[in-house]
Amino acid sequence: MIAPRNHIEAVPRRIRATLGAITVVPTDAVSSCPYKGNTSGYWSVAVGASVHADLAWSYAFPTRQLLPIAGLIAFYNEKVGVIVDGAIVPRPVTHFFS
Repeated sequence: MIAPRNHIEAVPRRIRATLGAITVVPTDAVSSCPYKGNTSGYWSVAVGASVHADLAWSYAFPTRQLLPIAGLIAFYNEKVGVIVDGAIVPRPVTHFFS
């Protein structure tokens, strides 16, 4: 994913972008987080002929403390390469993907 800094907000371990900054395909997946609430959507990312399922998600109505992330798209940056302002963001190691 490549996005200019004015289209993203860095949150620990996640890069969040506006929907217009990337190309994604909606899916039916949902999840819940005790800190952020219920997701409002998941998206797969198509790169050429490959589709990478459920790599991105969003919270339209997160908990009050996390309202700044409302409507932004988060990525499993353990699985995608992220470049911000020309610099590669290191991939975190988490329990989601090993």
